Amino acid sequence: MMPITHGIVGSDQGVDLDLLMTLIPIDLVAVCALEVTGGDFTVDWGDGILQTYPDGTQPAVVPTGNIIVRTITPPSTFRAVTNTYSDIAMGNGAGTGSITTVSGSFFNLTSLATIDILKLNTSNVTDFSFFLGRSFSLLSIDLSNINVTNKATDLTSLLEQCGATSIIFPATMDTVNVVGMQDMLAKTKMTGPLDMSIMTNTSNCAAFDGVFAGSLFSSIDLTTWSFASATNLTGFVSTTNNLTCITNVDTLTNLPTTTAMFDSTPLLTAPNATEQAAILAGSNYVNANPCP
Repeated sequence: MMPITHGIVGSDQGVDLDLLMTLIPIDLVAVCALEVTGGDFTVDWGDGILQTYPDGTQPAVVPTGNIIVRTITPPSTFRAVTNTYSDIAMGNGAGTGSITTVSGSFFNLTSLATIDILKLNTSNVTDFSFFLGRSFSLLSIDLSNINVTNKATDLTSLLEQCGATSIIFPATMDTVNVVGMQDMLAKTKMTGPLDMSIMTNTSNCAAFDGVFAGSLFSSIDLTTWSFASATNLTGFVSTTNNLTCITNVDTLTNLPTTTAMFDSTPLLTAPNATEQAAILAGSNYVNANPCP
């Protein structure tokens, strides 16, 4: 039985062009399952033997060491199916631009401690929903190379309940065609000010419900956001106990649902209570001062 080798995140995987990802199991007892679609693929379950699987299958095996997944043809999506991984690193095989959805790729991996997605090319991805949602054990995540282009339509639960206290966001995100971002950063553990002005355009987004609900941010910069198509702002910043300031929000243009939008926000003073009441009734709020 081969030992589990930890510490793959940040390691040099060279020019291994067909290496899709390396996964470290939490132990050598639990069954580990994964899925690759869009092309055939191979898996080394830790014994050095390559097993070939057809497009779209979900092999499930008790590994004998680190799991290495390689592509035969460029895949369109991949998924760590079982909550049995402690560390994951994407390889050069994830950098071809063939990936079109990362919906649920790392969802509900509550034991995941580290992840390296710097080689993941998302330039053609349309669906980012549940990408890293419920990754409770992550301490940090580097999203700087994640490319959100105008092909993206869904950011629902992108990082919902992510445990990372350090998140490096992309420099910019082209969200002009995004229609849903429900619970996008809900219950995340990062603290301090949040700059969401990296999103260049949200004018086509309808679903803003719970986007920041239960998060720990002290202020949120939304200066580039448009709420022109908003239909639902339910619980938008509810239960954000640290939040003191948001830059702007518009409930006048499209009269969206605003139920519980500001519930349990004890420190929120911009907007203040009077301004909050106006927003709930339909108002275009713009903070006269920048958030700290």
